[in-house]
Amino acid sequence: MLILKATYIIVSGFFIEVILLLMNKETHCPLCNSNQLKFNFIENGHHLVSCLNCDLHFINPYKQNEINRNPLSSERQNQSEELAVKYYLPFISKYISNQDSVLDIGCGCGVLLKKCKELGVRNLTGLENDKDRAAFAKKNTECNIIESEINDSEIKEKFSVITLINVISHLPDLNAFFIKINEMLNENGKLIIKTGLMKNGFGKKNWYDWQIPEHIQFLGEHTPEYFAKSFNLKLVEKILIPLSEDLFSIEYLKSQGRYRNINFMKSILASLPIAVKLLKSFYNLKTGNKLFTTILVFEKAK
Repeated sequence: MLILKATYIIVSGFFIEVILLLMNKETHCPLCNSNQLKFNFIENGHHLVSCLNCDLHFINPYKQNEINRNPLSSERQNQSEELAVKYYLPFISKYISNQDSVLDIGCGCGVLLKKCKELGVRNLTGLENDKDRAAFAKKNTECNIIESEINDSEIKEKFSVITLINVISHLPDLNAFFIKINEMLNENGKLIIKTGLMKNGFGKKNWYDWQIPEHIQFLGEHTPEYFAKSFNLKLVEKILIPLSEDLFSIEYLKSQGRYRNINFMKSILASLPIAVKLLKSFYNLKTGNKLFTTILVFEKAK
């Protein structure tokens, strides 16, 4: 049985590689370089492919196009961040309280940095590539805000905690990112990641807006363990929250997104708790709990 399974993986991997070569697409995983890939579906002209080695799900071709997705004003973004941080901060506050320094990568309008200050963190730095949000964060937090991409930044300091909230799905070079993170973490420093995670068996129907190619990758169930093994990290905590809990939380329903019609529906649902409960049950039944919000806490290994 094991021989048959191994033969199937090798043969199917070979045919996928040939097809991708003919289509001028990547034939290897951008994280682990394996050629054992599995096709899932097509969205906005991009294939979503899974790596059978590290479990990363990534778009093919593997590049992030410039997209005008009706971005929020900084004021509305700040309001949405306030609600989002209120939801996830209880999961991570114990790793942040009274730490010497925190770097928030993709800090947006700086709401998490403000909360870190309230938790007793002494030195706070934010990294944000959006000009308007970086300016808003500087004014809003009075913290050290650097307008830059993480892989282009020239930060020399080391930090007790580095946070990465809903950012990793946009990063074009995970290997370069984790190498840089290792350089920036203190000994026993913590890396906190919040992002989406998908279990095997997911399908296109499991989500109404994949936001591809704005999102270029999603974690698989075993990708966090691959990160730890490959990048000198110890996985301290791995929290899986069914996406329905996030999607139908009162904080999410009250937050303002990019689309008016969705905002309108969310505002109605926020006032109808029974309807929210029914929709959550229906969503779980329909999707089979394949999609999750995950909060990962890594510690720099000695």
